[in-house]
Order: sequence, then structure tokens, then C-alpha cells
Amino acid sequence: MSAANDITRFVKKLFGVFDRFVDDAKMRAIGVEASRLIKVRTRLGYGVSSNGKQRKKLKKLSDNYLIFRAKHRDELDSETSPERSNLTFTGQLLNSMKVKKAKKGSVIIGPSGKRSGERLTNDELGQHVEDAGRPFNYLSNLETKQVERFARKTFGDLVKRGNI
Repeated sequence: MSAANDITRFVKKLFGVFDRFVDDAKMRAIGVEASRLIKVRTRLGYGVSSNGKQRKKLKKLSDNYLIFRAKHRDELDSETSPERSNLTFTGQLLNSMKVKKAKKGSVIIGPSGKRSGERLTNDELGQHVEDAGRPFNYLSNLETKQVERFARKTFGDLVKRGNI
């Protein structure tokens, strides 16, 4: 299993009948924006259980893990604190979020690459945290609207010119 998120259904709904005109580069741009939104929201401490749902606070950290994080404060990413549940200890997981595959009408985003000094890949860690009750790699209802606005703003001139 993978922590990747195939946002193709959302994109097809977004472009409707125009999806046949959406090329790889446009899909990649949409995926990059979706990934950015997920990173920002997650660093603020919120997760989403599936695409289109409302965001909710990520599950609290265990007492033992809070103690561990406090003891290893110097190893923490600059965008977190020992008590904040935001999937950021070293920052590698969220920093690795990217477009894994983009082609006409389809885009998949998720964590990627190896983790420095660990056996797990970022994708495996992403799946582990999701299985542990901290789902993050989905677009909330508000984020889907933000991606839609991004697409309209970025590609709206194509619609006006009749290219899509």
C-alpha cells in the first residue's frame, strides 16, 4: 500500500468535458499546488480523512513520544515544536511531497524518496502515520476549492481563448 493520493477524480470533475485538453504540464502544476496546500495544512496540525472532507486536528502525540521529542529538540525541524502534532520531526516526510505521476487528465501526489539514516522510505512512513490515525495526503473541502481557483486563475486564459 502507498501513501500516494490519486486526485484524478477531482481533476476530471474540475475540468469536466475539457479534460481532454489538459496536458501533462497543466496536470503537474495542479499537483504541485495540491501538494503545497497539503504541506501547509499538515504543518499547521490538521489532517483530512479523504478527499473533499473537512480538516480536523491530527491525533495527539503519545506522552512517551512527547518526552522523546523534548529530549531531541535539537533534531526537530524548525517548523515544529516538541508538543505539536504536525507530522514534522525532521521535516523529511512533508518536504518529500511531490507529484509522482502527471499525465493528461491524471495526477498522483505523495511522499517520495529515501529518508536519511533510516530504512523506511518517505512513502512507507506516510502510510505508517496514516495507518496510525494521522491521515494527511488528501485535499480538504476548502483545499479543493483553492485548487479549483488556482486552475481557473492559471489556465483561465486558455478557456477564454478557446484552447480548453
